Amino acid sequence: MEAVAHQIQGRFGGLLLRRTGASLDWKGDPLIQIPMYEEYMVYVRATEREARIFDEHADAERESLSTSNGILKVVSRHFYAEHKKCIGFARLNLEDPVPTFATLPEWELVKSTKMDTCARMTRHLLSRDDAPPMIFKDGIVEYSPVPEPQPGEDVKKTKKIIIYQEFPSLGPLLRNILTLYGIKHVYIDGQTSFQKRNKIVKAFREDPTIRVIIISSVGSTGLNLTIACIIIFLVSESFIQINVTY
Repeated sequence: MEAVAHQIQGRFGGLLLRRTGASLDWKGDPLIQIPMYEEYMVYVRATEREARIFDEHADAERESLSTSNGILKVVSRHFYAEHKKCIGFARLNLEDPVPTFATLPEWELVKSTKMDTCARMTRHLLSRDDAPPMIFKDGIVEYSPVPEPQPGEDVKKTKKIIIYQEFPSLGPLLRNILTLYGIKHVYIDGQTSFQKRNKIVKAFREDPTIRVIIISSVGSTGLNLTIACIIIFLVSESFIQINVTY
């Protein structure tokens, strides 16, 4: 590849223009207006129920790890895969189907802290474009009160959000919880046909009432979703990552 690159450079040397984020126009002004970018790592605190299940899974897996002379030597890939799924939605038997919840009180009893936090953050960010900042402290997210619209005030609600979910198998649960929180959304996964995917992307771009799209690694190839200014990464670690462009 390096040889090919040098060959192309030699053939087109002096004929190509390279534009970067620092490029200036003929007036000396920035050529590309790149908006401010912020990143937040939101660590969440597990519920007592989740912590207990996490510990039970860890204890069970330790017993089944490969050993030598009674000393733990190897941590299997299976352990990490199961651990990640468990963090997504804690349950003792990960082979059990993920339930569907009809109400928020029902969800509250066995909720996934990460998914619930993701839904609450999404609702807050969608409340208005100038929603007050969230406060992240000791594994808890505090939501500043959203001001009520004043008489004659035109409250803008235009920002759009991408939620990246690591495990597509937990997609139905996330969609279930977003719906319970009153959040209209669309999604694309590995089972979405290209024709349907194009319609979903078009709706996300053009329909002002659709402001959230859920994607996964198997469904995001080739997507162009630059209309969104917020990305929430719902991954398996003990945090949620938020990227915001203003």
